[in-house]
Amino acid sequence: MDDEAPLLLVVENDNGLRSDYGVWLVDEGYRVLLAANGLEALELTRMHLPNLLLMNLDLPVLDGWEVTRVLRRDPRLCGIRVVAMTGRGTKTPDCDGKSAGCDASLRTPVSRPTLLAVAHRWVPLVPESLTRIKVQRADSGPQTPWSLLRRRV
Repeated sequence: MDDEAPLLLVVENDNGLRSDYGVWLVDEGYRVLLAANGLEALELTRMHLPNLLLMNLDLPVLDGWEVTRVLRRDPRLCGIRVVAMTGRGTKTPDCDGKSAGCDASLRTPVSRPTLLAVAHRWVPLVPESLTRIKVQRADSGPQTPWSLLRRRV
């Protein structure tokens, strides 16, 4: 696995879903951390600074609403994107986590195509700083049709 691939944290109390989501994301090329409750999520976030949290809001120990509020108050962590994952039986009217500061929401269980589409939207595997451009040589020698060049931002 690429050590520079984006790091995602999947926070899900259902063992089967947590495992499935993690496998799907790893298969896609992401690095993945897994947490079963909100306290683990905070500890892993502080230690590893993931690029994205995919987090169930109804978690044991510390729920996803509170985890997101804590992240948003911390200057070091406030820029980390959070996608709420909620089931039909959420315990508050705020089913999408917007009041807690989540960037987006998904209904659980999430399908593989949906999860991967959301991951790609918020954390693309190809960094935006890389751009494909057509390169022509000044001499009349062979041309390089495409090169991957770094664009400084």
